[in-house]
Amino acid sequence: MKKIYTLSFLLISFIGFANAQVTDTVNVKVPGTLNVLAKSFLTTVTNLIVTGAIDARDFKTMRDSMPALTSINLSSVSISAYIGPSGTQSTNNCIYLANSIPQFAFNSCNGLYGLSMKLISIILPPFLTGIEEYAFTGCTGLTGLLTIPASVNYIGDDAFGDCTGLTGNLTLPDSVKTIGEYAFYGCTGLTGSLTIPALVNDIGSNAFGDCTGLTSLTISSSVTSIGDGAFQGCTSLTSIIALNPTPLTANQIGIEVFNGDTAIKKLYVPCGSVIAYQTALQWKNFPILTNNNFVPIYTKADTVVVGSSVTFVADTSCLGKIVSLQWQVNGKNVGKDSSIFNYNPKYSDTITCNATINDTIIKSNAIIMTVIDTSALLAPRFFKYTLFYNNEGNYQICCGKLLGVYGYCSIFSWTLPDTAGKSEKLQYFKIHNINYLDENIIIDSTKDTTFCINVGYMGDLFVTAVYSNPYIESDPSNIIYLRGLPISIKEPDLINNGYIIYPNPNGGNFTLEFPNPENKTQQITITDITGKTVFETTTTQEKYSYAGNKLQSGIYIVTVKGEDSFNVNKMIVK
Repeated sequence: MKKIYTLSFLLISFIGFANAQVTDTVNVKVPGTLNVLAKSFLTTVTNLIVTGAIDARDFKTMRDSMPALTSINLSSVSISAYIGPSGTQSTNNCIYLANSIPQFAFNSCNGLYGLSMKLISIILPPFLTGIEEYAFTGCTGLTGLLTIPASVNYIGDDAFGDCTGLTGNLTLPDSVKTIGEYAFYGCTGLTGSLTIPALVNDIGSNAFGDCTGLTSLTISSSVTSIGDGAFQGCTSLTSIIALNPTPLTANQIGIEVFNGDTAIKKLYVPCGSVIAYQTALQWKNFPILTNNNFVPIYTKADTVVVGSSVTFVADTSCLGKIVSLQWQVNGKNVGKDSSIFNYNPKYSDTITCNATINDTIIKSNAIIMTVIDTSALLAPRFFKYTLFYNNEGNYQICCGKLLGVYGYCSIFSWTLPDTAGKSEKLQYFKIHNINYLDENIIIDSTKDTTFCINVGYMGDLFVTAVYSNPYIESDPSNIIYLRGLPISIKEPDLINNGYIIYPNPNGGNFTLEFPNPENKTQQITITDITGKTVFETTTTQEKYSYAGNKLQSGIYIVTVKGEDSFNVNKMIVK
C-alpha cells in the first residue's frame, strides 16, 4: 500500500496536449514577486511563460493562485533558494534549495483535493540539480515523454508518484545519485528498459512500485541498498541485469522488492557470481544466468579527495580468450591490456574498460567519480555572537519583537566564505549549538549572514556552510564557547506579592506558597535560563509542592499566574 504524505532548450520536458486559451509572459526580477506582477491575469492565464529569477513562493503562486493554468514554460528562469513560511510546503519556516523544483511544487495538480489547477505540460529551467519531495505527485494530467537532464542529481520521495499520464522509456542520467521512496510509484505509462545509474547508492522503498509497463531492469554495481517493494508490482518485467558481483542481502535489501513480478524469466549476474545469487534470498527466486556480454569493473571508493590515486580492476575471468583490454576516461583511451588501472580522477570522470574478443567489443559498466576539493568547502568567517538580557521590564526589541519582562535575545552574524572560482555552490548556512549533553542541535538554517532569536544559549556555538555539487557541509566557523548565561535578575524587579519559594536554593524539591483566598485557578510555569518551559501545571490551592528531583542544577524562573494576579521569582537548584 502506498504511503500518504502530504542540454538543450528543454532540460525536463513533459510533452503533452494543452488547450491553450490565454498566454501571458512575465519577467520576475525579484524572486517571490510573481503574485504581484501577474495580478491582472492570475485567474485567467492558461499558458504561462516566466523569465528571470523565481523561488518557492512563485511556485506556490502558480499552484494555488492560477486556477486556469495548464501549461508552464520556465525555460528562461533560474531558481533561487528561499527559507521562510511562504513557500510550497507549509506555513512554517522551510528550506528550499536553489536550482531545485521545490517540495510540493505542483502536488496533486489534477483538479482534485481542492486545487482547481490541472497541469498538462511544463518546461522546466536549465541547470536543474534536484526535483524535491512530492514535486509532481498525483499530476495525472502530465502526459507524454519524461526526459531528465544530465544536471539532475536528486529525485526526492514521491517526486512523480502516480503520474499515470507519463509514457515511454524512462531514462535516468548518469548524474542521478538519489532516488527517493515512491519516486515513480504507480507511473503505469512508463515502458521499456530502465537502467539505474552508476552514482546511485540507494533505491528508496517502492521507488518504482506498480510501474507495470517496465520490461527490463539494469542495476548498477554502485547500488548498496534497495528498499522495501522497490520494484513490487512491475508485472511486465521479464529480465534483470545485476552488475554487482555480490548480491545484496540482509539489511541491504528490503522485503518483497520484486513481489508480484512473476514475469521475470532471467537474472543476469557477473561472471563467477551465479552460486552467490542462487543462495541469496529474493534473488534465488529467478532463473540465473552468467552475463558473458559484460566486463565488470570495480573500485573500493568512487568518492575521494582531490589528488587521490584510485585503483580500478576489471574481471575478465569468464570472457574466454581476450585479444585486448582498453581502459577509457570520459571516452578517451588511457591504458591498455591490463586488468588493473591506476588513476588520479577529477570530478565527474567516467571510467570504463572494453574488451575485444574475435573483433567483438564487450563493454563494461561505468564508474563515475566524485572528487571533493576540500579547499573549496570554506567555512563561514568571523562568526560573532551577541547576547543581551532584558531584566528591567522595559520591553526591548529583539528580532523585531518586544521582549517580555524577562528574556534573552541572541544575535548571530558572520561573513560569506570566498567561493570565487569554485565549482561547489553555496546553498545555505546552519547555526549549531553543542550543549552540555554534547548534543549538536541545529538552531536554524538561513541563506542570510545574520540570525536573531529570543533565546539564550550555553555551550559551543558555530556556523557551517552547506554546498551542492556535491552536497556537503563545511568545517565549522570559529567556535564561541559560553560557560553560562548572564543572570542579573534583581529582587526589586521580581513580582512576588506574598509569593515565596522554600527552600531556595534547593536540590530539586520545593514548595510554593501564594495568596489565593478565593481558590481561583493558578497556572504555575517553570522555565530554564534559555527560556524553555520545563514544567507546567495548575492548582486552585494556596500551596504547591514539587517533588521528584527532575530539575537539573541551574537557575530557573518560576511564574504563578491567576485571573487577576501575576507573580515571578527566581529559584536556584543545586
